[in-house]
Amino acid sequence: MIGLGWRDPSFGESLIVEKSGKIKRIPAGEERKPGHGPSHDFVVTTLAADHPIYRGIPETWLHPFEQLTHGQHGPAKNLTVLSYAWSKDTDENEPMDWVIPYGPGPCLHDDARPHLDRAHLFESQSALYWLPDGAGASGRMGGYQAR
Repeated sequence: MIGLGWRDPSFGESLIVEKSGKIKRIPAGEERKPGHGPSHDFVVTTLAADHPIYRGIPETWLHPFEQLTHGQHGPAKNLTVLSYAWSKDTDENEPMDWVIPYGPGPCLHDDARPHLDRAHLFESQSALYWLPDGAGASGRMGGYQAR
C-alpha cells in the first residue's frame, strides 16, 4: 500500500514526471536518495484532471511554505500519480499525490509534503483534504490555494 516513501534507493523504484507528463521509472539502486530542501512556496500541477478525486481542481495552484520531498522509493506498483511539483533541489518534477487500489476503494498518499499538521492545513487553506459528496462513498478532493 505504500507506493512511494522515504526509503533507501535499494528499496525500490523511484518516479519522476517528465515535461510531457509521462511517468518515468528510475530503477531501484540508482542514486536518487530521498530528501528535501528548506520549506518554500511551490506550484503543484494536476496530472490526472479526469480522476474523480481531482475533478474540478485547477491545473496549477500555489502550495505555500512546505518542504517538497524528492527521491521517494517504493514498489511503485498499481499507482496513479495525481499531481506533481518541480523541485529546485533535483531540477525534476516530483510526484506529490497518488492513489493505490486498496480494498474497496483507492488509498490516497501525500508523502511529498511531509510535515503538514492540522494548524498549518487550516491556516494556509491550501492543503488537500477530503470532502463528502453526500453519498459518503467517493470522497472528493478540494481545498486548493485560492489566494
